[in-house]
Amino acid sequence: MTMLDDGPEEQVVTAYPPAPNTVCTHQKCKPPVAAVVMLKAPGRIAMWACEEHRAAVEQDMRQIMPTLMKGPRGLEDYAPFATGATRTFATGATRDADVDKYDYEGFLSPTVLERFAEYMHANRVQSNGDVRDSDNWQKGIPRDQYMKSMFRHFMDVWGQHRASAANDTLVGEDALCALLFNVMGYLHETLQWEAE
Repeated sequence: MTMLDDGPEEQVVTAYPPAPNTVCTHQKCKPPVAAVVMLKAPGRIAMWACEEHRAAVEQDMRQIMPTLMKGPRGLEDYAPFATGATRTFATGATRDADVDKYDYEGFLSPTVLERFAEYMHANRVQSNGDVRDSDNWQKGIPRDQYMKSMFRHFMDVWGQHRASAANDTLVGEDALCALLFNVMGYLHETLQWEAE
């Protein structure tokens, strides 16, 4: 692996050979024949690429690097040296690179999830008084039913949004949660169907 000189300038280089058992970041094709490495002090990051997709991976890196560099959890806070599969932090601790890992902590909002759970819990009581299991919806609801319900709730949200613009109010939280439930349910059924 080619070593990079420290410096303030952004660099994109190609290093040979790649680490074993790596796949191309862009299309997951095997095997990659190059490691595209971008440096922007104080941290470095690497993404694997095959020759065919090297330019695309370089472009991806240029797009994500500014975000990775920003605090409070970015590279500038921990100053990691990341090449291939390993990061070494200023403390000496090491971790595998996380560029290609899902950042659930960043992608999801705990406030939204808590409010959605509150909505779901409030709607567990059925018309006959029975309380349905929290995962009852995962037993399977036809996608067309989710779509019909989704559309009704979208119309509700849309109407409230139009009114809120005129009255300086907010869209109701329950309306948004109801729409979110149907979107989540439709996606759940889609993923279940694809897995079969």
